[in-house]
Amino acid sequence: MLFLFIFSFLGFQSIRAQITTENKAIIYYFDGSIFVGHIVAEDALQMQLIAVTLDTININKAYIKRILRNSEHVLLHQGGKYHYTHGNFVSLSLGGSGGDRSSDFELDLILGKRFSKQLSVGIGVGLSHHSTWNFNGLWLDNGFVPIFGYGRYYLRHKKARIFAAAKLGYGIASDWNFGNDHAGGIYFQPAIGVHFASRKRTRFIFTIGQTLQHTKGTQFSWDSLGNEVRFNYKYLFNRTMIKIGIEFK
Repeated sequence: MLFLFIFSFLGFQSIRAQITTENKAIIYYFDGSIFVGHIVAEDALQMQLIAVTLDTININKAYIKRILRNSEHVLLHQGGKYHYTHGNFVSLSLGGSGGDRSSDFELDLILGKRFSKQLSVGIGVGLSHHSTWNFNGLWLDNGFVPIFGYGRYYLRHKKARIFAAAKLGYGIASDWNFGNDHAGGIYFQPAIGVHFASRKRTRFIFTIGQTLQHTKGTQFSWDSLGNEVRFNYKYLFNRTMIKIGIEFK
């Protein structure tokens, strides 16, 4: 009797481990029903699923809207929305800031990899424009192409996942916006954000960050007599940037 109990317990644990860690599937019906479990048999018309409750369910494929197979690396939430925790991703974000004496714009493209439930890293490239009213009434108007490394760390695992992130690299000077004669410099942007769960491969991201972009250059102006005046300058653009992005699996 004792041996039977031990073997039964070990068998239960084996099945449970299979269901929770191997080939887990999430099945979405057209009527909104959601089934989660391990597919043990399948043909052209139906599939057999051992649910997380250890019940065996026969699924009619005619009612299936979508199947997320091999879903052991997702965080599943109420309503069938989920987050990926492993694999590669592509992220595109757009944002800026502005005021009476400044105008800023940034566009970023990131290629990344999720190393765990908490940590993601990647590399990225962007376009940025920063301007300011400074230096004895002169208007600086500079463009850059930032190239950077990227890191993201999740602080919670709800539908709306809060994370801390940072970009560090170099902003290459660019005249794409017909700016002034300037040089590139160190680019750094710490940020916090929210990553929203979805039923699809795309997810929205909202971030607030502080962009630090160093530059130096030469600005031209004219005095009251019409003579050209040159100013050499060094400047650190320090801007709070609000961005909205979309991430693809």
